[in-house]
This record gives sequence, C-alpha cells and structure tokens, in this order.
Amino acid sequence: MENFIKIEIKTSSEEQSGIIVAELSEINYYAFEEEGNQLSAYIKEADYNEKKLRNILPESTLFIKTLIKNENWNEQWENDFKPVIVNSFVAIRASF
Repeated sequence: MENFIKIEIKTSSEEQSGIIVAELSEINYYAFEEEGNQLSAYIKEADYNEKKLRNILPESTLFIKTLIKNENWNEQWENDFKPVIVNSFVAIRASF
C-alpha cells in the first residue's frame, strides 16, 4: 500500500496560492485544499521530490511535511459509523 505526503504552505494571497497549485500540479501533486492563507498539497510518497518543491516555492517559504499512511478510509468510516436513533423507537443503520 502506498503512502502519501501532505505539504502545508502559508501563502500571502489567493493569487499566489493559484500559481503554486498550477506549478505543483506539473510535478505530480494531485489534490489541494485552500483555507484562508494556508494551502495543503498532496502527493504520492514515491513522487515526492523536496528539491523540486523548493524550486517552486518563493524563497524562504516555510512548509510542513506530513507522512500520511495509506489506509482503507472507507473501512475506517464504516467501523466508526453509528446508527441514528429516532425517539428511542426507530434505529436507522447502514447496510454494511
């Protein structure tokens, strides 16, 4: 099973985030989340190249790198799923 890398980058504007997303897309980053001035970018661990990342980011930009172990997220969600109880009379549960 393949692991992933999450990179968190502080950006100065939406425009800067857009430029960084476009450039990261060119080096196999495949998913992005933008929240305020923070951009999170995801890449397969095997595709990660820190030198290429640093060449894209503006000079002295700090980032946080996090390893994400591959899991069966659907199975995890199913294990944590709780039935919905309505008026202590009816329970609604998923078929799994």
